[in-house]
Amino acid sequence: METGSTYEELKKILVLLVAISVTGVVLQMTVVHSKYNKGNSRGTLQQITQTLRHGIYSNQVYGDLSEMKPLMNLSRQSNESLDHILLQNMSLPFAEWVKLMELRQQIRRDRMNLHCADTDIPAHTVDDMLVRKGLRATLYSNDELRVTLSVVKKAASNNLDNLFKEFGGMVRLFTLPEEMCRDRIGKYMRVLFVRHPLSRFVSAYNDKFVYHHIDHFLYMGRHIIQKFRRELGRRERIQAAKKGDDVRFEEFIEFILSDPTYRKNTHWNAYWTHNRVCELRHDFIGKIETFEDDVRFLLYKLEVSDFRKRGIPPAYLSYHPPDRGLLRSYYERVPKTLLRELHNIYQRDFDMFGYSTDVVGDDLWS
Repeated sequence: METGSTYEELKKILVLLVAISVTGVVLQMTVVHSKYNKGNSRGTLQQITQTLRHGIYSNQVYGDLSEMKPLMNLSRQSNESLDHILLQNMSLPFAEWVKLMELRQQIRRDRMNLHCADTDIPAHTVDDMLVRKGLRATLYSNDELRVTLSVVKKAASNNLDNLFKEFGGMVRLFTLPEEMCRDRIGKYMRVLFVRHPLSRFVSAYNDKFVYHHIDHFLYMGRHIIQKFRRELGRRERIQAAKKGDDVRFEEFIEFILSDPTYRKNTHWNAYWTHNRVCELRHDFIGKIETFEDDVRFLLYKLEVSDFRKRGIPPAYLSYHPPDRGLLRSYYERVPKTLLRELHNIYQRDFDMFGYSTDVVGDDLWS
């Protein structure tokens, strides 16, 4: 790549960052730019991309850790910065959009692989997945698009199911014999969509204990009220628990914290365990917070050639970043000790997918 064209491409990204990203990120990008121009007039966009990716993980890029710190900060924010660029600037030329979406996926996969390395859980082979049927419990495949989705409840699973019905629907691999799963696991694109853990947890609580009252969760609600509504005497708790339909949010948290077996429900179990993230090492990681762009890019990667022209039904894209004020209204009434314990349960989900706790305000954690 020639120097002139390199600077032109870099300039475009810097302009986008100035227009949409926060000032701190822009200043840190300037550090990256200056590093590669100091004594290296032919620094390439590819090198800067690599710094964005690997600055998250290594202090070996520069010997001086004080010099490395701005790059580490930028890398931690790179997901969020790109999300803002892509969400806010819908008029990007298609080629530019594809480049930034590719970079987003690189960063997300790198982060996943980094944290999986910390768990010592190796990526499983196709044969492993075939022998251990339980590893296929969350997997659904669409044969027309050659994609296998690892379903996460309370993370647009119904919307994604409806979307893939446009292409012939999905089949659950858990129900298929081994020989029918081999290509679907080994040759199809593996896809995972996640959601901010704090947002998903509130959604699960509302869905199962506030808005809908299915027998299974009413039974669970009666147990929660009897055990955790401590301001009432035993008889009063039994009376209050008769219906089981008014579980309080903080009681739900205490219930989850009280026994690891209570955490395994598909609607609130941690992604990294329930969806076998480290065993599967998904090829594509989408987020509810960037749902529309991620779905469009997924269809592009799956070679749905007319996806831009035909559009995607709006009902399938009805997800937005979490309402910080609304989320805070739930968590601010939770004692900080419980809040920290809850965070510990989902710590790997936060780290693995680049989510932060400040979505509800830093003061709730200190």
